[in-house]
Amino acid sequence: MPEKSRAKDLKRLLGRRIVYLRRGARWSQAQLAEKIEVSDNFVGQIERGERAPSICTLEKIARVFNVRVKDLFDFDESGSEDRLAGRDKKIEDLVLFLRTKTEDEIAFIDKVVKGLYKEFKDVDG
Repeated sequence: MPEKSRAKDLKRLLGRRIVYLRRGARWSQAQLAEKIEVSDNFVGQIERGERAPSICTLEKIARVFNVRVKDLFDFDESGSEDRLAGRDKKIEDLVLFLRTKTEDEIAFIDKVVKGLYKEFKDVDG
């Protein structure tokens, strides 16, 4: 793969990873930008794979998401999906499962899960 194409792919994959983390935190681009002290326009460019953040900016991004810098690059080479571990992977699996359900099924699952969770919390103390 030519060097320019490889760099473009890496920027795109990094951008997707940052979008995933930002959405998981329920932050807007502007909120992330404020936390890492850059413009929201620059965050958008990073997320679209148009620009690459500096090492210092990568460190700030990792810090606000409570991950290691190397975790920002935890994606498979095919780019089909981030390789996530533990809690994040379970959350992603649940989201993918729910995307295949109807609105009524999602409402039912929501009600059941919240009911079970409440019972569990009441028993657990």
